[in-house]
Amino acid sequence: GGTFVVIPGLYLRHEEQHGFVMILDATTTTTTTTAPSEGGGGKNNNNDPICYFYTFPNVTNIVSEIDGDYDFIFQLDPDNYFTAHEFVLKLPASSSDFQKNPALVAHATWAAPLPLPVTTRWNPTIMGWFSYLPRGMMQCSHGVVSMDHTIQQGGQVTIIRHDNNDDDDDTT
Repeated sequence: GGTFVVIPGLYLRHEEQHGFVMILDATTTTTTTTAPSEGGGGKNNNNDPICYFYTFPNVTNIVSEIDGDYDFIFQLDPDNYFTAHEFVLKLPASSSDFQKNPALVAHATWAAPLPLPVTTRWNPTIMGWFSYLPRGMMQCSHGVVSMDHTIQQGGQVTIIRHDNNDDDDDTT
């Protein structure tokens, strides 16, 4: 059980521009190691979700198109894209100064998406009245594909973790 969240985005600050995928995995527990000097003595499982952050530095290759109210494509590269009805990911393992990301392969198609509740003049989108500001005035803009949905049979996420001498493949 647990929640698995996939958030694609585009960061367009002048100094640094990149596409990204953030993964929040609350389907498993994290394992931490505490030193005896800290009152610990080994591995402890807790219920903290795991967060991964993958970047796509070449923003000129990113495709973002909207067709109608609920149809769109957001393509970070040929292997990683999102539409109003599915997403496909093939994220390579990566490492930075602050985080080690496992390789992740995923495909999910959803049925019966629940769109954002009925909008009003003052709340036309998830951004509320801020959506009326001219493009570029806000540092971000958000959209909601579905508030709730069912993953069609066959949807699968495989996280390939390689920790020290332990090779694990986790399928969610």
